[in-house]
Amino acid sequence: MAGALGDTGRKERALQVLEEAIARGGRSSWFNRMRASLSRAYADSAAHAVTMQVEYAEVLLRSFDELLERVGTTGDRFQRYLDQISTRLASNRHAEFQEGLESLGSLLAYGASRPKYGTATDCRWRGVFGNMREVVTFEAKIEHTGATRISAKDIGQAHNQRARAEAEFGGGGYSVRSSIVTHFTEIHPDAVSSIGQLKILPKDAVILLFERMRVLLAEYRARWSLDDVTIRSAGAEAIRPRIPRSGWLMRAIESGTPFVNDATFVNEWR
Repeated sequence: MAGALGDTGRKERALQVLEEAIARGGRSSWFNRMRASLSRAYADSAAHAVTMQVEYAEVLLRSFDELLERVGTTGDRFQRYLDQISTRLASNRHAEFQEGLESLGSLLAYGASRPKYGTATDCRWRGVFGNMREVVTFEAKIEHTGATRISAKDIGQAHNQRARAEAEFGGGGYSVRSSIVTHFTEIHPDAVSSIGQLKILPKDAVILLFERMRVLLAEYRARWSLDDVTIRSAGAEAIRPRIPRSGWLMRAIESGTPFVNDATFVNEWR
Protein backbone atom coordinates (compact mmCIF):
# COMPACT_ATOMS: atom_id res chain seq x y z
CA MET A 1 0.00 0.00 0.00
CA ALA A 2 2.79 2.43 0.93
CA GLY A 3 4.45 1.76 -2.44
CA ALA A 4 1.23 2.53 -4.27
CA LEU A 5 1.01 5.82 -2.34
CA GLY A 6 4.44 6.91 -3.47
CA ASP A 7 6.90 5.32 -1.05
CA THR A 8 9.28 4.05 -3.74
CA GLY A 9 11.68 2.51 -1.22
CA ARG A 10 9.01 0.23 0.24
CA LYS A 11 7.75 -0.62 -3.22
CA GLU A 12 11.23 -1.64 -4.34
CA ARG A 13 11.70 -3.82 -1.26
CA ALA A 14 8.31 -5.45 -1.81
CA LEU A 15 9.24 -6.28 -5.41
CA GLN A 16 12.54 -7.78 -4.25
CA VAL A 17 10.76 -9.99 -1.70
CA LEU A 18 8.34 -11.14 -4.41
CA GLU A 19 11.24 -11.90 -6.75
CA GLU A 20 12.94 -14.03 -4.09
CA ALA A 21 9.71 -15.93 -3.39
CA ILE A 22 9.18 -16.61 -7.10
CA ALA A 23 12.77 -17.83 -7.45
CA ARG A 24 12.02 -20.49 -4.84
CA GLY A 25 8.68 -21.41 -6.32
CA GLY A 26 9.63 -23.59 -9.25
CA ARG A 27 8.26 -23.68 -12.78
CA SER A 28 4.50 -24.06 -12.31
CA SER A 29 2.17 -22.01 -14.51
CA TRP A 30 1.11 -20.00 -11.45
CA PHE A 31 4.68 -18.92 -10.73
CA ASN A 32 5.25 -18.21 -14.43
CA ARG A 33 2.31 -15.79 -14.36
CA MET A 34 3.74 -14.21 -11.24
CA ARG A 35 7.07 -13.74 -13.01
CA ALA A 36 5.31 -11.93 -15.85
CA SER A 37 3.45 -9.73 -13.36
CA LEU A 38 6.71 -8.91 -11.60
CA SER A 39 8.33 -7.91 -14.89
CA ARG A 40 5.41 -5.60 -15.67
CA ALA A 41 5.65 -4.07 -12.18
CA TYR A 42 9.32 -3.30 -12.70
CA ALA A 43 8.56 -1.87 -16.15
CA ASP A 44 5.72 0.30 -14.82
CA SER A 45 7.91 1.48 -11.98
CA ALA A 46 10.59 2.60 -14.42
CA ALA A 47 8.07 4.21 -16.76
CA HIS A 48 6.50 6.34 -14.05
CA ALA A 49 9.68 7.36 -12.23
CA VAL A 50 10.16 10.67 -14.02
CA THR A 51 13.54 11.37 -12.45
CA MET A 52 14.84 7.88 -13.11
CA GLN A 53 16.96 7.45 -16.24
CA VAL A 54 17.02 3.87 -17.50
CA GLU A 55 19.58 3.21 -20.19
CA TYR A 56 18.69 1.35 -23.37
CA ALA A 57 20.61 -1.80 -22.43
CA GLU A 58 18.47 -2.29 -19.32
CA VAL A 59 15.21 -1.90 -21.20
CA LEU A 60 16.31 -4.17 -24.04
CA LEU A 61 17.36 -6.90 -21.63
CA ARG A 62 13.98 -6.65 -19.94
CA SER A 63 12.31 -7.09 -23.34
CA PHE A 64 14.47 -10.17 -24.01
CA ASP A 65 13.53 -11.56 -20.58
CA GLU A 66 9.82 -11.11 -21.25
CA LEU A 67 10.10 -12.92 -24.58
CA LEU A 68 12.05 -15.83 -23.09
CA GLU A 69 9.56 -16.12 -20.24
CA ARG A 70 6.84 -16.59 -22.88
CA VAL A 71 8.57 -18.91 -25.33
CA GLY A 72 11.09 -20.67 -23.08
CA THR A 73 14.54 -22.02 -23.87
CA THR A 74 13.50 -25.45 -25.08
CA GLY A 75 11.31 -26.56 -27.95
CA ASP A 76 10.76 -24.63 -31.17
CA ARG A 77 8.55 -21.71 -30.05
CA PHE A 78 11.53 -19.33 -29.93
CA GLN A 79 12.66 -20.23 -33.44
CA ARG A 80 9.14 -20.07 -34.86
CA TYR A 81 8.54 -16.64 -33.33
CA LEU A 82 11.69 -15.15 -34.85
CA ASP A 83 11.17 -16.88 -38.19
CA GLN A 84 7.73 -15.31 -38.38
CA ILE A 85 9.18 -11.82 -37.90
CA SER A 86 11.88 -12.55 -40.49
CA THR A 87 9.29 -13.69 -43.04
CA ARG A 88 7.16 -10.60 -42.49
CA LEU A 89 10.10 -8.21 -42.85
CA ALA A 90 11.06 -9.89 -46.14
CA SER A 91 7.51 -9.67 -47.48
CA ASN A 92 6.45 -7.44 -50.38
CA ARG A 93 2.92 -7.30 -48.97
CA HIS A 94 2.29 -4.02 -47.20
CA ALA A 95 0.23 -5.22 -44.23
CA GLU A 96 2.52 -8.17 -43.59
CA PHE A 97 5.62 -5.96 -43.61
CA GLN A 98 3.89 -3.56 -41.21
CA GLU A 99 3.31 -6.42 -38.78
CA GLY A 100 6.98 -7.40 -38.98
CA LEU A 101 8.10 -3.82 -38.38
CA GLU A 102 5.82 -3.51 -35.37
CA SER A 103 7.03 -6.82 -33.89
CA LEU A 104 10.66 -5.83 -34.41
CA GLY A 105 10.11 -2.49 -32.69
CA SER A 106 8.45 -4.15 -29.71
CA LEU A 107 11.24 -6.68 -29.37
CA LEU A 108 13.76 -3.83 -29.49
CA ALA A 109 11.95 -2.37 -26.44
CA TYR A 110 10.16 0.46 -28.23
CA GLY A 111 6.50 1.23 -27.89
CA ALA A 112 5.72 0.08 -31.43
CA SER A 113 2.31 0.65 -32.97
CA ARG A 114 0.39 0.96 -36.19
CA PRO A 115 -1.97 3.90 -35.59
CA LYS A 116 -5.46 3.26 -36.93
CA TYR A 117 -6.68 6.78 -37.75
CA GLY A 118 -7.08 7.97 -41.34
CA THR A 119 -3.83 8.59 -43.27
CA ALA A 120 -1.97 7.13 -40.29
CA THR A 121 1.71 6.28 -40.37
CA ASP A 122 2.44 2.68 -41.30
CA CYS A 123 4.40 2.14 -38.09
CA ARG A 124 5.77 4.23 -35.24
CA TRP A 125 8.43 3.45 -32.65
CA ARG A 126 8.52 5.48 -29.45
CA GLY A 127 10.96 5.13 -26.57
CA VAL A 128 12.41 6.79 -23.47
CA PHE A 129 15.98 5.66 -22.77
CA GLY A 130 18.46 7.50 -20.57
CA ASN A 131 17.76 11.17 -21.15
CA MET A 132 16.46 10.53 -24.68
CA ARG A 133 12.81 10.75 -25.70
CA GLU A 134 12.41 9.67 -29.28
CA VAL A 135 9.78 8.90 -31.90
CA VAL A 136 10.50 7.54 -35.37
CA THR A 137 7.77 7.15 -37.98
CA PHE A 138 8.05 4.66 -40.85
CA GLU A 139 6.20 4.96 -44.15
CA ALA A 140 6.56 1.65 -45.99
CA LYS A 141 6.98 1.60 -49.77
CA ILE A 142 7.93 -2.02 -50.30
CA GLU A 143 5.42 -3.27 -52.88
CA HIS A 144 6.63 -4.09 -56.39
CA THR A 145 4.01 -2.20 -58.40
CA GLY A 146 6.03 -1.06 -61.40
CA ALA A 147 7.19 2.19 -59.82
CA THR A 148 10.96 2.63 -59.73
CA ARG A 149 11.49 5.82 -57.72
CA ILE A 150 10.24 7.54 -54.59
CA SER A 151 7.55 10.01 -55.59
CA ALA A 152 6.52 13.41 -54.31
CA LYS A 153 3.35 11.79 -52.97
CA ASP A 154 5.41 9.32 -50.93
CA ILE A 155 7.44 12.16 -49.46
CA GLY A 156 4.32 14.19 -48.70
CA GLN A 157 2.80 11.27 -46.79
CA ALA A 158 5.95 10.89 -44.68
CA HIS A 159 6.05 14.62 -43.90
CA ASN A 160 2.40 14.52 -42.82
CA GLN A 161 3.16 11.66 -40.47
CA ARG A 162 6.04 13.54 -38.90
CA ALA A 163 3.84 16.59 -38.39
CA ARG A 164 1.20 14.45 -36.70
CA ALA A 165 3.78 12.79 -34.43
CA GLU A 166 5.28 16.16 -33.49
CA ALA A 167 1.83 17.50 -32.63
CA GLU A 168 1.15 14.43 -30.49
CA PHE A 169 4.52 14.03 -28.74
CA GLY A 170 6.52 17.21 -29.22
CA GLY A 171 5.03 18.81 -26.13
CA GLY A 172 6.36 15.90 -24.07
CA GLY A 173 9.96 16.61 -25.04
CA TYR A 174 10.20 13.93 -27.73
CA SER A 175 12.48 14.31 -30.73
CA VAL A 176 10.69 13.12 -33.87
CA ARG A 177 12.22 11.70 -37.04
CA SER A 178 10.43 10.39 -40.10
CA SER A 179 11.50 7.85 -42.69
CA ILE A 180 10.41 5.97 -45.77
CA VAL A 181 11.34 2.28 -45.69
CA THR A 182 11.74 1.07 -49.25
CA HIS A 183 13.61 -0.98 -51.83
CA PHE A 184 13.81 2.08 -54.10
CA THR A 185 17.26 3.59 -54.56
CA GLU A 186 16.27 6.80 -56.35
CA ILE A 187 14.02 9.80 -55.79
CA HIS A 188 11.98 11.23 -58.63
CA PRO A 189 13.55 14.53 -59.76
CA ASP A 190 10.27 16.38 -59.08
CA ALA A 191 10.42 15.24 -55.42
CA VAL A 192 14.05 15.98 -54.56
CA SER A 193 13.43 19.56 -53.44
CA SER A 194 10.78 18.49 -50.93
CA ILE A 195 12.82 15.85 -49.12
CA GLY A 196 13.73 18.14 -46.21
CA GLN A 197 14.72 16.21 -43.08
CA LEU A 198 13.07 13.00 -44.25
CA LYS A 199 15.33 9.94 -44.31
CA ILE A 200 15.18 7.06 -46.78
CA LEU A 201 15.77 3.76 -45.00
CA PRO A 202 16.53 0.72 -47.16
CA LYS A 203 14.36 -2.28 -46.44
CA ASP A 204 17.54 -4.36 -46.35
CA ALA A 205 18.82 -2.18 -43.48
CA VAL A 206 15.76 -3.09 -41.40
CA ILE A 207 16.31 -6.78 -42.14
CA LEU A 208 20.00 -6.43 -41.21
CA LEU A 209 19.01 -4.81 -37.92
CA PHE A 210 16.74 -7.75 -37.15
CA GLU A 211 19.54 -10.23 -37.89
CA ARG A 212 22.02 -8.38 -35.64
CA MET A 213 19.48 -8.33 -32.82
CA ARG A 214 18.60 -11.98 -33.43
CA VAL A 215 22.22 -13.10 -32.97
CA LEU A 216 22.46 -11.18 -29.71
CA LEU A 217 19.17 -12.57 -28.44
CA ALA A 218 20.17 -16.14 -29.31
CA GLU A 219 23.42 -15.77 -27.38
CA TYR A 220 21.52 -14.40 -24.39
CA ARG A 221 19.03 -17.26 -24.58
CA ALA A 222 21.87 -19.80 -24.50
CA ARG A 223 22.97 -18.36 -21.14
CA TRP A 224 19.51 -17.59 -19.77
CA SER A 225 17.74 -19.15 -16.78
CA LEU A 226 14.14 -18.69 -15.70
CA ASP A 227 14.81 -19.34 -12.02
CA ASP A 228 18.46 -18.53 -11.38
CA VAL A 229 18.97 -14.76 -11.24
CA THR A 230 22.74 -15.18 -10.95
CA ILE A 231 22.93 -17.10 -14.23
CA ARG A 232 20.63 -14.62 -15.93
CA SER A 233 22.73 -11.68 -14.70
CA ALA A 234 25.91 -13.30 -16.00
CA GLY A 235 24.26 -13.77 -19.39
CA ALA A 236 23.21 -10.11 -19.42
CA GLU A 237 26.72 -8.93 -18.60
CA ALA A 238 28.14 -11.08 -21.40
CA ILE A 239 26.13 -9.29 -24.10
CA ARG A 240 25.80 -5.84 -22.52
CA PRO A 241 28.96 -4.41 -24.19
CA ARG A 242 27.44 -5.19 -27.59
CA ILE A 243 24.14 -3.39 -26.96
CA PRO A 244 23.97 0.14 -28.41
CA ARG A 245 23.91 3.20 -26.19
CA SER A 246 20.69 5.11 -25.61
CA GLY A 247 19.79 7.18 -28.66
CA TRP A 248 21.25 4.74 -31.18
CA LEU A 249 18.18 4.81 -33.43
CA MET A 250 18.15 8.60 -33.72
CA ARG A 251 21.87 8.62 -34.54
CA ALA A 252 21.40 5.87 -37.14
CA ILE A 253 18.47 7.63 -38.81
CA GLU A 254 20.24 10.99 -38.82
CA SER A 255 23.23 9.49 -40.64
CA GLY A 256 21.30 9.51 -43.92
CA THR A 257 21.76 12.26 -46.52
CA PRO A 258 18.95 11.37 -47.20
CA PHE A 259 19.63 7.67 -47.92
CA VAL A 260 20.72 5.73 -44.84
CA ASN A 261 23.52 3.24 -45.46
CA ASP A 262 22.77 -0.35 -44.36
CA ALA A 263 26.05 -0.84 -42.48
CA THR A 264 25.86 2.59 -40.84
CA PHE A 265 22.33 1.90 -39.66
CA VAL A 266 23.43 -1.13 -37.62
CA ASN A 267 26.90 0.17 -36.79
CA GLU A 268 26.25 0.31 -33.03
CA TRP A 269 24.96 -3.29 -32.93
CA ARG A 270 28.06 -5.41 -32.48
